[in-house]
Amino acid sequence: MSPTSAGASRGARHFVLAALCALLLLLGVVPAPAGFAAVPADPVPVADRDSTVDLTLTSVAPSVLRPGSPINVVGQVTNNGSETLETPVVRVALSSSSLATRTRVAEWLDGNRTLSTTQVATVTLDEPLAAGRSRQFNVTVAPDDLPDVSSQVTSIPLRFTVTDGSSTARGATRAEERTALPYAAADAQFTNPLEIGWVVPLTLPADPALFSSSGEDRLAAWRRAIGPGSAIDERVSALRGLPVTWLVDPTILEPPIDPDPQLPPAGAAEEGSPDSTPSTPPPSTPTPTPTPSSPTTPAPSTDPSGEPTETGTGTQPGATGPTTTGPAGTDQPTDGAGGTGAAPTPTPSTSTPAPSPTTTTPEPPTDTSSVDGLVSSLRSRLVARSSQQPVWLLPYGDPDTVALQRAGGSAALEQHLGRAPSTATDSMSDVSVSWPAADLRRREATAISSAWRSSRDTPPVTLLSTRQLQGTQRPETSTVARELSDGTPVLAYDESLSAATTSSGDAGTRTRRFLADSLGSYLEAPSRDRSALVLAPRADQASGAELASLITATADAPWLRSVGADELRTAEGDRPRAQIDDSPAAPPSPQAPSPISGETLQVTEGDRRTLDAVGTVLVDSDDVITGWSAAFDELASARWRGQRGPHTTTAQGLHEAIEQVPRQVAVRPSSVNFFTDAGQVGVLVVNDLNRPVRDVRLLLNPRRYVVAVEEQPEPLSLGAQSRLTVRVPFRAVAAGRVRIDAVLTTPAGTPLGAPADAPSQLEFNVRPTGTWLYWVMGAVAGPILVVGLYRSLRRGPRPHNELDAPVDAGASSESDDD
Repeated sequence: MSPTSAGASRGARHFVLAALCALLLLLGVVPAPAGFAAVPADPVPVADRDSTVDLTLTSVAPSVLRPGSPINVVGQVTNNGSETLETPVVRVALSSSSLATRTRVAEWLDGNRTLSTTQVATVTLDEPLAAGRSRQFNVTVAPDDLPDVSSQVTSIPLRFTVTDGSSTARGATRAEERTALPYAAADAQFTNPLEIGWVVPLTLPADPALFSSSGEDRLAAWRRAIGPGSAIDERVSALRGLPVTWLVDPTILEPPIDPDPQLPPAGAAEEGSPDSTPSTPPPSTPTPTPTPSSPTTPAPSTDPSGEPTETGTGTQPGATGPTTTGPAGTDQPTDGAGGTGAAPTPTPSTSTPAPSPTTTTPEPPTDTSSVDGLVSSLRSRLVARSSQQPVWLLPYGDPDTVALQRAGGSAALEQHLGRAPSTATDSMSDVSVSWPAADLRRREATAISSAWRSSRDTPPVTLLSTRQLQGTQRPETSTVARELSDGTPVLAYDESLSAATTSSGDAGTRTRRFLADSLGSYLEAPSRDRSALVLAPRADQASGAELASLITATADAPWLRSVGADELRTAEGDRPRAQIDDSPAAPPSPQAPSPISGETLQVTEGDRRTLDAVGTVLVDSDDVITGWSAAFDELASARWRGQRGPHTTTAQGLHEAIEQVPRQVAVRPSSVNFFTDAGQVGVLVVNDLNRPVRDVRLLLNPRRYVVAVEEQPEPLSLGAQSRLTVRVPFRAVAAGRVRIDAVLTTPAGTPLGAPADAPSQLEFNVRPTGTWLYWVMGAVAGPILVVGLYRSLRRGPRPHNELDAPVDAGASSESDDD
């Protein structure tokens, strides 16, 4: 064999050997280089679509990975299926790819990007996982098993999977969870942190009992909405001292009237009246600010030997891989939806400090005995807020301006924007905010701004997502403050970052996504001064504790700096001009439809006319008109989006209540025997309202011309809870029975009491006297007189008889003794 052919043969053998080694390396037979475990490379089979296993990452610590730090993970596996998992195995895999932009972060977390990952740790649950049970697991990835990161700052992709047994085939993979862990080198510099402003709404839920119920039902609804243990109560308490801006619907401080058809008594204290509470915080008692720290759910603690301690009662042998893994917890029954009756509480990690305790002034107890007590207590808490928690005001009822403009035009908008805040509420804030509940077109935004200017002196600050604004589609939006072409100030909020404030999914997952997403935003323009606004949603909002944890997470993120939203609003410099995009990208989640329509507005308008008519006869009715008008305004609120049923219930309840108010002033039906030619009949009018009435018209209309009303009564006045007998002159026309309609009206003719188509009635039995009565009496009495005279003359005088002699009362009778 020639040297040339021998060399060619050796080269071929070397090529085959190299290919074989590479194949064995991929299959995990040949050990991998230092820094990665010898396990199969990506793509790892994803979970089956029909998988019935849930994988939840309770904690991934630290929140920001530094060189030389391990990754501690606490999670939970839940078997929602009907079959037992014989050998549940949790696998952790990392990728050396960098997630340096928001787009890459979103694609990875949403499952739209495939990256090569390498398994770095596994943990096998110590016993089968029965159907309906949950098990907690702990796993730690040692620093030596982490990939070499070339970037100074980036996010590292992590993938967690659950398999049944050691197989990694598609059929064996039962669950998958992706996350991203921010990474910063020890010498990384962040000279221009991204400024983050936080806006948290305080609005009411879509509960019909808040507005259309009365008495105890209404009080119970307000306790649920703003009382102890409510979402608003928990939010205000949990975020106390943190840099958030409260976006307040004034209705929570000044609720509408109790829709009792009998009305509140005159002089009763108006519910929610701010007169009894101060409107400005006392300067001598500032609220201390808690020290922010990492909000990440604590990782498992370690004992002196470096081993994670147990978080359950079971042990966890069988962990494999080059890293140390902790024990799994005990089984826990699920609630049927993948959750557990008692969620596992991981032991705090020594590497992740908990929020530092601070000394704060205890809040006074809430008065829950009345709606007035509830709102007064809430007002006092907002007044006593810290200086870094400004208040912005929505219009009363948080009206759905987009739906109103589409259904009723400018007139409907001006009606719901015209109510100015009370003096006390206005003193809490000088910032009025318009917050459209849905995407709007350019002409709609102009109409809303015009209606606002017609109702108030200054235009509002309008909150719009960056997605809706032309020229601000770039992820590296430079500033929050903008301005529309008509001069309307705009604050552009970031929908992607704001998604972390919802209640969707796991709080830890939302926080980790927020950190990775904000880091991607920072990395797109790290040298520029930029800001972003985070706006929590009206409904489906995260709990106060979760919001507090998210906000304090920014303290451990050196690329972020929390600032007051007012600081972003009033930032110096020219506001960039922005224009609303009439064809924006689709929102992250579908926008719920509004139940407001032209038909619902017409029904409400009819109820308002009834209210105005009643007001013309009530004495001192300003508070009644204002309170009921406020209740009708609530029907146009943005809270009813996606809540057509509750909206219908509320509208029907208010309609029935206002229809009952004029019926409280009524005529009592009666029967009358009218046996005379003319005379007065008493008509009983009753006022069951707790308010006096005046200028009430009483009209009596016979249905047949059997009796006539000589003169209609003068306008009536009745005291509260009183009755009045009205003397009305009648004249008989003919004999017979007749029904007389007794109609009560306002001066403008609006019926009071019974409906106009079924009025109260008086039933008359008419028998007029006239001259015939005398002829009849003469005809009867004449013959009787003649017969009597005839018999007297025919009999003649009666004979005299001694027995008939009268006895002298003054003489004494003779006695036998004489």
